[in-house]
Amino acid sequence: MAFNLRSLKDVISVLAAMTVSMFSFSCFANALADFQTFTSTTQSGRAKFEQIVFDAKGKATQRTGGTLTFVRPGKFRFQYEKPAQVIV
Repeated sequence: MAFNLRSLKDVISVLAAMTVSMFSFSCFANALADFQTFTSTTQSGRAKFEQIVFDAKGKATQRTGGTLTFVRPGKFRFQYEKPAQVIV
């Protein structure tokens, strides 16, 4: 049985593309599953944040920062430290 080199290259290219696609989807599926597990099992958290406001020219006009704290179910708190302490 003779193989056409052109068609063999085509088959290899298609198989390679399918493998890459399946790997990419698998990574996405794993990341999504990990995120869903994290969001369903995490009961509390705390993170520091920085918020920057830009004008139309892209220049930073205001910088604020603070801490975000959350506790499930339904409680969250933004505590701004700069420029003045504000709790939301």
